[in-house]
Amino acid sequence: MADIFEKISQATKNVAENVGKASKNAAEAAGNKIEEVRLNGRINDEKKRIELYKAQIGESVWQEHQQGKVYDGEVGELVAQIVSAYSNIRSIEDELEALKQSAAPAAPAAANAQSCPACGVAVGDGIKFCPNCGRPLSEPEPAPAAQPAAAVCPVCGVEVSGEYRFCPACGAPM
Repeated sequence: MADIFEKISQATKNVAENVGKASKNAAEAAGNKIEEVRLNGRINDEKKRIELYKAQIGESVWQEHQQGKVYDGEVGELVAQIVSAYSNIRSIEDELEALKQSAAPAAPAAANAQSCPACGVAVGDGIKFCPNCGRPLSEPEPAPAAQPAAAVCPVCGVEVSGEYRFCPACGAPM
């Protein structure tokens, strides 16, 4: 019987050792995975810095080109492509403006026709907002300043301008 207890005790000890080893291995693996993620994060941070530096080099080269520096080879080809792209943008913007102008409704003929200061479309007299872009055609006229109402002096009964604080006839406070 003592032999059975000895075998159970040994089996329990073996299980405990195996569980301990497995836990230690799992902890090491988790620690390694955490360290791997941390190191990969540092690598990605460095790659981002490199991309930023490359962009800054490109900006520097472009600024030098705009100041007249001429580049040969691959850099010169890239600069030429950028110049071409800017030219394409200007052409597309011109097409867009022409499209907007052709889509603008015709303004009624009027002797005093005006044009929109924002988009240049001709509009008839009396129109307050551009039918093409919606901008106001003129600055709104300021409302006339309100004149203070006249008051009657409570002491002498003289009509007094509303802006006065004292009656000019008798000096009483208004």
